Amino acid sequence: MPAYLSRHIRLRDSVRTLRSATTTRLSELFASTAFAKRAFHCSTPATWNSLPRIGTDNDSLGTFKSRLKTFLFSLAFN
Repeated sequence: MPAYLSRHIRLRDSVRTLRSATTTRLSELFASTAFAKRAFHCSTPATWNSLPRIGTDNDSLGTFKSRLKTFLFSLAFN
């Protein structure tokens, strides 16, 4: 991840060993207003965490793009 993005996005730290610990989740920041929730550092983790696991656990960018496209088309046409 580029340095300018990594300053705004943090991986979620878990103190317990959970089944979900194998997935890459981002730490969501608290935003008190609707305007603040649209900020990059608030909206990006929420969007990433809402994606299905099959779309976020990939080895390559090409695989991620293909699965994301399939997921978004299924949302749009179902």
